[in-house]
Amino acid sequence: MRIISFLFLFFIGFAVFSQQKDWDLIDQKIAQIPPSAEKSIPALSKWINVEFLAKPERMRAIQRWIAMNLSYDFNSSIEELTKKENHEIVASAFRTRKSVCGGYAGLMDSLCKLVGIQSYVIDGYTIQDGKINPNPHAWVAAKIDEKWWIFDPTWSSGRLVNGRYEHDFDESYFMVPPQKMILSHIPFDPIWQFLEFPQYATNDKVFRTTSRYDFIDSIQLHQQLSNKLQITNEIRRINEFQATNQAIAKRLSFLYDNLDVELYNENIKLYNRAIKNYNEAVTNWDTYIDFRNKHLDDIQHVKKRMPDLNKILDQLDHCSNLLQQMKELTSDLANGVFDLSRAIKSMKSQIQEEKNLINNS
Repeated sequence: MRIISFLFLFFIGFAVFSQQKDWDLIDQKIAQIPPSAEKSIPALSKWINVEFLAKPERMRAIQRWIAMNLSYDFNSSIEELTKKENHEIVASAFRTRKSVCGGYAGLMDSLCKLVGIQSYVIDGYTIQDGKINPNPHAWVAAKIDEKWWIFDPTWSSGRLVNGRYEHDFDESYFMVPPQKMILSHIPFDPIWQFLEFPQYATNDKVFRTTSRYDFIDSIQLHQQLSNKLQITNEIRRINEFQATNQAIAKRLSFLYDNLDVELYNENIKLYNRAIKNYNEAVTNWDTYIDFRNKHLDDIQHVKKRMPDLNKILDQLDHCSNLLQQMKELTSDLANGVFDLSRAIKSMKSQIQEEKNLINNS
């Protein structure tokens, strides 16, 4: 029995050493990456795809490259990044080789997708030295061999020493199981905890929910929703947890602002569609009037164009339906909707008068 036990422990120890040795080989290759592979994000992802076949190796290569090449931008903040589009954040991080956590995570997420790995940028807050950090943080979740793993490219990359940023790769934040990373990284939205029993923090205390949570189905549904519904559902899930801390308050404020933007953009699209349909109706009406004026002496010929008038009325009804779908209007849109509705009503009245005139002729 002792010999069997010894052999079992020996093989386990050998496996761990072998894995670390594999990481070392990947790290060495990243340190010798050719300049041509670093000219663009697509070039970098293509090089990683060719050099590394397994997904864990690709994840290691991505995180190691980011750790070696990006420096933390202490003159910026994640709040500033929220004012930019994701593609701008990622492009800036790669071009300048510096960013805050949003840039680190965004770049890693982009590279993951380019090398065929399902991933997401996770927004949340952290617990440091037993205290909730009120500042939001961002990291990455990636699916490897049907399991979700957590990666923090920011915390793994280095630290500030005597006012200077020093690169120093920290293994603690590479490919971490969700149940371990939750001890320091808590997503705002519970679906991104990848836990059957999500956790949340209030007043520097961490609580674990007692009811089981189906995060797999929730994520699948999340992927199918519009941005507006994704934001709405995240707000609902956060409020259901009734967690209160400064970081969550900031997140909710950010989400409500984004929801206002989504609603405004949705209204703009509806309004522009209504304008387009109205203008088409005006064109059709002008065409009919021109035809009618040329055939005043042949009323029977004009009557054959009555279906055109019904078509124009249908277009105007469609315009009105689009305007009715608009909700919570801002003052500028409300004025536009009022003016357009009045124009629609006026044109419908003219068309109805024309129909009556033709029918009674």
